[in-house]
Amino acid sequence: MSEYENPALRRLPDYVAGKSIDELARERGLRDIVKLASNENPLGPSPAALHAYRAAAEKLHLYPDNDCRSLTRAVASMLNVPESMLIFGTGSDDVMHLAAWAFGRPGTRALVPSPGFLGYPIFFRELWHPGASCSSGKRSMES
Repeated sequence: MSEYENPALRRLPDYVAGKSIDELARERGLRDIVKLASNENPLGPSPAALHAYRAAAEKLHLYPDNDCRSLTRAVASMLNVPESMLIFGTGSDDVMHLAAWAFGRPGTRALVPSPGFLGYPIFFRELWHPGASCSSGKRSMES
C-alpha cells in the first residue's frame, strides 16, 4: 500500500456485476433473454427519449448544467411545487450520496435492502462507520 492510498479501499468487497446478455447466451445457449436486474429496458429507448437525444446531439460535447436549472424549472412547473422541493443527480446513487452527506453523521444507521445494490452499504459504512464490516445479510450498518 502506498502512502497515498486510502486504507479503506483494502476493506471494500469486490463488486461483482451480473452477467451480460451475451455472456448468458454463450454460457447457457439461451436466446431472447430479458434482463431486468440492471435497469435495462427490453423494449429499448422510448421514441420520446430518442427524439430528445437527437435534438441535444449537437450540444453533447458541452458540460451539462450541474444544477439542472432548466429541468428543475420544468418539473416544478409541471408538478406545481416550489423548485426548492426538488433534487436531481446523475442517478439514484448520486442522490443517495447527497442525502447521506447532508443528513448523516457518524453513528447514523442506514437501512439498506438485501439483496440490493452493493454500493449503498459500502458508501454508508465508509461515511458513517469507518472500519465497520459489511455483510450482504445485514440490513443496517452498525459499528
